Amino acid sequence: MKKEEMSMDARVDVKLRVLDTLWSCFIITPLVVFYWSGTWKLADAYILPDNSSDVPLLSSYVSLGIGIAIGLCGFLILPLLSENLYPECTVKHVVISRIISYIYGFGILNFWRGVWNITDYFVGKDLKWSLISYAVTKLALILLRSVSSCLGSPFLIVKDHRDDFYKAYTLFRSDVS
Repeated sequence: MKKEEMSMDARVDVKLRVLDTLWSCFIITPLVVFYWSGTWKLADAYILPDNSSDVPLLSSYVSLGIGIAIGLCGFLILPLLSENLYPECTVKHVVISRIISYIYGFGILNFWRGVWNITDYFVGKDLKWSLISYAVTKLALILLRSVSSCLGSPFLIVKDHRDDFYKAYTLFRSDVS
């Protein structure tokens, strides 16, 4: 009887994993891509859009600066928010956490936009340089033991949980206090 229960549990686990993967691939990932695409296009349209002839990378450097500033401020502010908003699940918490999510997401996107555009400008987009860039960065991530940092949608989904919504995880697991 015990083996039948275990095999039933194993079957349920496999079904849940398949459903979770399908949910991630066909619902969450497209929503994340649409968010990134829309926000990236807004940044293209409104962060120094007419500077291409004067300083071609100014918009990208501004995006990079926005990303770093928002990321650093967010990292420093998150513990304060955690102390003041957790564990209460109030309307205040929901509204503030969603506003912070958008601001933080906007910062992360701008960081990526800046790095991506600057890399395209200096390295180029052809196959040879793309392969060299991939190989060098992959090797660096392997040596730094940070390959998992490349994971994301569609198979790695982070859910909003009250207990760790304001927790910023760092390489050294340092606290900001």
